[in-house]
Amino acid sequence: MAEELPHNISDREIRDAFNEKLEHIAAKDPNPYNQRAATDELQRRRTSKSPAAPGFQEIESKPFDPRTEISADAKHIAGRIVGHMWAIVLIPAALWLIAQMVQNYNGGVR
Repeated sequence: MAEELPHNISDREIRDAFNEKLEHIAAKDPNPYNQRAATDELQRRRTSKSPAAPGFQEIESKPFDPRTEISADAKHIAGRIVGHMWAIVLIPAALWLIAQMVQNYNGGVR
């Protein structure tokens, strides 16, 4: 009985895979279809002239550095905090203004 080959990896999985995973598949996958598909995708990425290819490679070569970059989550949270801090300033100011208007309406009587 012949040994059964592992399943074929879908074209979408190949397209979405990182270069490291494609290199691993091309070198070590026992299924020749998967090896060929991974090799073809790596070759396509290396020779691609599309504008998306350099950006993809740039992202892979420069991962997020938390010492020098601010994450999107941190920016969102900081924006929410600043927005709520305005309420801390504006609510007392609005109450003071209303109190002044009421006081002036009553003719300055305390």
